[in-house]
Amino acid sequence: VTECQCYPVNAKYYLGLDSFEVKAVHGGVLTTGGYLEITEIQEDADIITFWYGTNDYAGSKPLGTINDSAVSPTTFYGALDILINGLKTKYPTSRIVFITPFKTADWQGKNMYGLTMLDFRNAIVAMCNKYELEVVDLFSVRALSWLVGLTSTPSLFYQYDYYHPTPDGHRAIANHIVEQIFGGTGSGG
Repeated sequence: VTECQCYPVNAKYYLGLDSFEVKAVHGGVLTTGGYLEITEIQEDADIITFWYGTNDYAGSKPLGTINDSAVSPTTFYGALDILINGLKTKYPTSRIVFITPFKTADWQGKNMYGLTMLDFRNAIVAMCNKYELEVVDLFSVRALSWLVGLTSTPSLFYQYDYYHPTPDGHRAIANHIVEQIFGGTGSGG
Protein backbone atom coordinates (compact mmCIF):
# COMPACT_ATOMS: atom_id res chain seq x y z
CA VAL A 1 0.00 0.00 0.00
CA THR A 2 1.47 3.32 -1.00
CA GLU A 3 -0.44 6.48 -1.84
CA CYS A 4 1.79 7.86 -4.58
CA GLN A 5 0.64 6.10 -7.68
CA CYS A 6 4.04 6.34 -9.37
CA TYR A 7 5.22 2.83 -8.52
CA PRO A 8 1.83 1.18 -9.21
CA VAL A 9 1.36 3.09 -12.48
CA ASN A 10 4.75 1.88 -13.67
CA ALA A 11 4.08 -1.69 -12.53
CA LYS A 12 0.71 -1.62 -14.29
CA TYR A 13 2.44 -0.49 -17.49
CA TYR A 14 5.24 -3.09 -17.21
CA LEU A 15 2.76 -5.92 -16.67
CA GLY A 16 0.11 -4.79 -19.12
CA LEU A 17 -2.58 -4.85 -16.43
CA ASP A 18 -6.08 -3.64 -17.15
CA SER A 19 -6.59 -2.13 -13.71
CA PHE A 20 -5.18 -1.61 -10.26
CA GLU A 21 -6.28 0.14 -7.10
CA VAL A 22 -4.31 2.15 -4.58
CA LYS A 23 -5.78 2.25 -1.08
CA ALA A 24 -2.95 3.92 0.79
CA VAL A 25 -2.92 6.92 3.07
CA HIS A 26 -0.11 9.44 2.66
CA GLY A 27 2.12 9.32 5.73
CA GLY A 28 0.17 6.38 7.11
CA VAL A 29 1.61 4.10 9.75
CA LEU A 30 0.64 0.53 10.40
CA THR A 31 0.59 0.92 14.18
CA THR A 32 -2.18 3.51 14.18
CA GLY A 33 -4.75 1.66 12.17
CA GLY A 34 -3.09 0.99 8.82
CA TYR A 35 -4.13 -2.62 9.24
CA LEU A 36 -7.75 -1.47 8.86
CA GLU A 37 -7.14 -0.80 5.15
CA ILE A 38 -7.99 -4.44 4.41
CA THR A 39 -11.67 -3.57 4.52
CA GLU A 40 -11.26 -1.35 1.47
CA ILE A 41 -9.56 -3.86 -0.84
CA GLN A 42 -11.50 -5.32 -3.75
CA GLU A 43 -12.55 -8.85 -2.79
CA ASP A 44 -11.45 -10.48 -6.04
CA ALA A 45 -7.95 -8.95 -6.02
CA ASP A 46 -5.38 -11.21 -7.64
CA ILE A 47 -2.39 -9.62 -5.89
CA ILE A 48 -2.28 -7.46 -2.78
CA THR A 49 0.89 -5.60 -1.87
CA PHE A 50 1.61 -3.80 1.38
CA TRP A 51 4.52 -1.42 1.77
CA TYR A 52 5.01 -0.26 5.35
CA GLY A 53 7.80 0.48 7.78
CA THR A 54 9.33 3.82 6.86
CA ASN A 55 6.73 5.99 8.60
CA ASP A 56 6.48 3.64 11.59
CA TYR A 57 10.26 3.91 12.02
CA ALA A 58 10.40 7.67 11.44
CA GLY A 59 7.37 8.24 13.67
CA SER A 60 9.05 6.32 16.51
CA LYS A 61 6.38 3.67 16.80
CA PRO A 62 7.12 0.77 19.16
CA LEU A 63 8.37 -2.40 17.46
CA GLY A 64 7.25 -5.04 19.95
CA THR A 65 8.18 -8.69 19.41
CA ILE A 66 7.27 -11.42 16.97
CA ASN A 67 5.03 -12.87 19.69
CA ASP A 68 2.79 -9.78 19.71
CA SER A 69 -0.63 -10.51 18.32
CA ALA A 70 -3.99 -8.86 17.90
CA VAL A 71 -3.84 -7.95 21.59
CA SER A 72 -0.91 -5.62 20.80
CA PRO A 73 -2.11 -3.49 17.86
CA THR A 74 -0.01 -0.54 18.99
CA THR A 75 3.27 -2.31 18.21
CA PHE A 76 4.55 -2.84 14.69
CA TYR A 77 4.66 -6.63 15.15
CA GLY A 78 1.16 -6.66 16.64
CA ALA A 79 -0.28 -4.53 13.84
CA LEU A 80 1.45 -6.75 11.26
CA ASP A 81 -0.10 -9.79 12.92
CA ILE A 82 -3.58 -8.23 12.74
CA LEU A 83 -3.06 -7.21 9.11
CA ILE A 84 -1.69 -10.57 7.98
CA ASN A 85 -4.38 -12.61 9.72
CA GLY A 86 -7.07 -10.31 8.34
CA LEU A 87 -5.68 -10.58 4.82
CA LYS A 88 -5.37 -14.36 4.96
CA THR A 89 -8.95 -14.64 6.23
CA LYS A 90 -10.61 -12.15 3.89
CA TYR A 91 -8.54 -12.89 0.77
CA PRO A 92 -7.63 -16.59 0.96
CA THR A 93 -7.04 -16.90 -2.79
CA SER A 94 -5.18 -13.62 -3.30
CA ARG A 95 -1.41 -13.48 -3.59
CA ILE A 96 -0.19 -11.35 -0.67
CA VAL A 97 3.19 -9.64 -0.95
CA PHE A 98 4.84 -7.33 1.55
CA ILE A 99 7.44 -4.76 0.52
CA THR A 100 10.13 -3.56 2.91
CA PRO A 101 11.21 0.08 3.07
CA PHE A 102 14.23 1.04 1.02
CA LYS A 103 17.15 2.80 2.67
CA THR A 104 16.60 6.50 3.16
CA ALA A 105 19.02 9.20 4.25
CA ASP A 106 18.71 8.32 7.94
CA TRP A 107 18.39 4.53 7.67
CA GLN A 108 21.23 4.03 10.18
CA GLY A 109 19.84 6.56 12.65
CA LYS A 110 17.83 5.57 15.70
CA ASN A 111 14.33 6.69 16.55
CA MET A 112 13.23 7.59 20.09
CA TYR A 113 12.99 3.88 20.97
CA GLY A 114 16.56 3.30 19.79
CA LEU A 115 15.32 1.39 16.74
CA THR A 116 16.69 1.58 13.22
CA MET A 117 14.95 1.18 9.90
CA LEU A 118 16.65 -2.22 9.67
CA ASP A 119 14.69 -3.31 12.77
CA PHE A 120 11.42 -2.58 10.95
CA ARG A 121 12.67 -4.31 7.79
CA ASN A 122 13.59 -7.35 9.87
CA ALA A 123 10.13 -7.40 11.48
CA ILE A 124 8.45 -7.49 8.06
CA VAL A 125 10.71 -10.30 6.86
CA ALA A 126 10.24 -12.29 10.10
CA MET A 127 6.44 -12.01 9.94
CA CYS A 128 6.37 -12.96 6.27
CA ASN A 129 8.51 -15.99 7.08
CA LYS A 130 6.23 -16.88 10.02
CA TYR A 131 3.11 -16.76 7.84
CA GLU A 132 4.77 -18.04 4.65
CA LEU A 133 4.12 -14.86 2.69
CA GLU A 134 6.20 -13.33 -0.05
CA VAL A 135 8.36 -10.32 0.65
CA VAL A 136 10.12 -7.96 -1.75
CA ASP A 137 13.10 -6.71 0.23
CA LEU A 138 13.85 -3.25 -1.15
CA PHE A 139 16.01 -2.49 1.88
CA SER A 140 18.63 -5.01 0.76
CA VAL A 141 18.76 -3.91 -2.87
CA ARG A 142 21.97 -1.96 -3.28
CA ALA A 143 20.93 -0.54 -6.65
CA LEU A 144 17.95 1.17 -5.01
CA SER A 145 19.80 2.67 -2.07
CA TRP A 146 23.50 3.08 -2.73
CA LEU A 147 23.29 6.80 -3.48
CA VAL A 148 21.96 7.70 -0.03
CA GLY A 149 24.23 10.09 1.78
CA LEU A 150 26.98 10.08 -0.83
CA THR A 151 26.32 13.58 -2.10
CA SER A 152 24.79 16.76 -0.79
CA THR A 153 22.62 17.09 -3.87
CA PRO A 154 19.66 14.94 -4.90
CA SER A 155 20.44 11.87 -6.97
CA LEU A 156 18.51 10.45 -9.89
CA PHE A 157 16.72 8.22 -7.39
CA TYR A 158 15.76 10.60 -4.57
CA GLN A 159 14.07 13.95 -4.42
CA TYR A 160 15.55 16.75 -2.34
CA ASP A 161 14.48 15.12 0.94
CA TYR A 162 16.30 11.81 0.35
CA TYR A 163 13.11 9.96 1.33
CA HIS A 164 10.79 10.14 -1.64
CA PRO A 165 11.74 8.74 -5.03
CA THR A 166 11.88 10.76 -8.21
CA PRO A 167 10.01 9.48 -11.27
CA ASP A 168 13.23 7.60 -12.20
CA GLY A 169 13.30 6.15 -8.70
CA HIS A 170 9.69 4.99 -8.96
CA ARG A 171 10.47 3.30 -12.29
CA ALA A 172 13.44 1.51 -10.71
CA ILE A 173 11.29 0.41 -7.76
CA ALA A 174 8.45 -0.77 -10.01
CA ASN A 175 10.86 -2.68 -12.22
CA HIS A 176 12.41 -4.41 -9.21
CA ILE A 177 9.03 -5.29 -7.70
CA VAL A 178 7.78 -6.67 -11.02
CA GLU A 179 10.97 -8.72 -11.37
CA GLN A 180 10.66 -10.11 -7.85
CA ILE A 181 6.94 -10.91 -8.00
CA PHE A 182 6.69 -12.11 -11.58
CA GLY A 183 10.22 -13.26 -12.37
CA GLY A 184 10.83 -10.90 -15.24
CA THR A 185 11.82 -7.31 -15.78
CA GLY A 186 9.44 -4.64 -16.84
CA SER A 187 9.48 -3.82 -20.50
CA GLY A 188 8.21 -0.30 -20.18
CA GLY A 189 9.53 2.96 -18.78
